[in-house]
Amino acid sequence: MKKIITYILSGIVVLISSFACTTNFDETNSNPNSIDFGDLKAKNYFEPIIYDGAKTWNNYTWYWCDQLMQYEAFTGTTREEHRYKIGEQDWNAWYTNFLSRWAVNADAMQKASQDENLVIIEAIAMTFKAYYMANITDMFGDIPFSEAFKGRDGLLTPKYDTQKEVYLQLFDLLEGANEKYASGESFPLSMVSSDGMFNGDLTAWQKFNNSLYLRCLMRVSGRTEMNAGTKIKEIYDNPAKYPIIASNADNASVKFTSTAPYQNYFAGANTTEQNFNSERRLAKQFIDMTVLTDDDDASKQFLDPRLNIWAAPDGNRPWKGVISGGDRLDEAFVESTKNASKLKYSVLCRADMPYTLIDYAEVQFIFAESALKGFIPGGKALAKTFYESAVTASIQRWNEEAPYANLSSEDVITDEKIQKYLNHSAVVFNSSSDDAELLKRI
Repeated sequence: MKKIITYILSGIVVLISSFACTTNFDETNSNPNSIDFGDLKAKNYFEPIIYDGAKTWNNYTWYWCDQLMQYEAFTGTTREEHRYKIGEQDWNAWYTNFLSRWAVNADAMQKASQDENLVIIEAIAMTFKAYYMANITDMFGDIPFSEAFKGRDGLLTPKYDTQKEVYLQLFDLLEGANEKYASGESFPLSMVSSDGMFNGDLTAWQKFNNSLYLRCLMRVSGRTEMNAGTKIKEIYDNPAKYPIIASNADNASVKFTSTAPYQNYFAGANTTEQNFNSERRLAKQFIDMTVLTDDDDASKQFLDPRLNIWAAPDGNRPWKGVISGGDRLDEAFVESTKNASKLKYSVLCRADMPYTLIDYAEVQFIFAESALKGFIPGGKALAKTFYESAVTASIQRWNEEAPYANLSSEDVITDEKIQKYLNHSAVVFNSSSDDAELLKRI
């Protein structure tokens, strides 16, 4: 209604002006309620990219990735990602949210930062643009990049770049961002309170950027023409130039609070324990990887130390998983859904549950793979060191959520349990195994 009134008033002004003069006609006829990209400052993009972007990821990884990775399975009839049945509208939603929305916003923040001479915020925009575009090309392959983000300049049909061309542009973005982080410029004090990841810590942002760089390099490391191994070694050998995530304290996590709208995606009155778990349960494939037989006593179970933080059996029943990929009309699938284990609502749905974009464990796994493939010296011995560091870091990160998991005393994670897990036959990194088997383990 406000827009309609505005347009009517504009028309009256135009009519009156036609009997007077045409001076400043364009200015008089403009819509005062419209917002152009140029009206927004870099700070207007900053918080939404961090908080709303993370919420969107949380939503989509919940609906898609957890099922595609066979962590959980949907037991109802409305979603079938664990059966690899994905509708056109879902593909469109991914593309729209992450390229047409968040990558566009990151690009707009980059341009606004350039106009305002905010070098560090420009670097952060470049990091986020690389983050979103990397995920989009991993999903779709060839995508618009070199001619993307130019719709407001009139280019509405950008060309599609090959995935190789996309990755080369990603590397340029991340390299350029690293240089800007190291430029000596300061994080704008007026924006520190809006930084829900690192509270204005410049080094932490640089570590996030370069750890993402490692992820992207490892993604294409199987293509020799990309020279990914050479760059991985350069980053590994030059921690002063390329600082990376070096502990769980450096993890690139969005830190939600108990106050709306800065809350985890699953917080709020609309998410109850009943509807969170009513049609989603742990997958059998996931249970088989985390509920192990004790190597010392085959009559006993040995659990992945993280399992009781992530999930819980249904009541006092044994751990049980739904057959991921099973046909909903198949008797075996239906039977597997009965009394299947649940994700832990008290941990995953609390308002301030952080959302992690990349963590220390992933960086250690990347270096384990790099050592095994010969990108960095050290061979299997160094690969084992990084592998065990990665597993330990993952367990310790999830142990930070233990206070919310209502654990019994016997489920508390200890150093002894971590070491026993690393030594378990299903987990141990045995250097006498061949490279293919060790790569699977990593």
